[in-house]
Amino acid sequence: MSLTLALALLGGVVLAAMAGHSYWQSRRAGGQKVVQAPPPAEPREPALGSGGIEPSFDAALSVPAADPADARPAAPRRPALRLDPLIDAIATLTIEVQVSGDMVLAHLPPSRRAGSKPFFVEGLNVASREWEAPAAGQRYGEFQAGVQLANRSGALNEIEY
Repeated sequence: MSLTLALALLGGVVLAAMAGHSYWQSRRAGGQKVVQAPPPAEPREPALGSGGIEPSFDAALSVPAADPADARPAAPRRPALRLDPLIDAIATLTIEVQVSGDMVLAHLPPSRRAGSKPFFVEGLNVASREWEAPAAGQRYGEFQAGVQLANRSGALNEIEY
């Protein structure tokens, strides 16, 4: 047996082993079956004539409101700020005129990454005067862009910066 033939056979065995391993992994990952919940036995809406209240604009037929003493005010929901000066390199961009969120979204990079680090852009909403992610239909007067300096894959290097 020549060296060329032996190496060819060894290469074939390695390729067959890799194909078998790939097949085994795909079967193992895709073998999970989704179990669907059975449909509810009772209908969710009341049947006609069951004594339900029909919607109307009459105040006399409206359902009495709950006691205001029982109602608790909802906690103000603040969206999580995506840019943090402690972990991000932030650059503020001041513009002369207000721009729409549609134009901003059209000009943002599609990957939203600088190398392996996340890249975020926030706009100062003209109406609410709060920093938020650009959204269609809103107007913005100032922007800040930031890139995360470090994450689990390591620090931001010179090329990514």
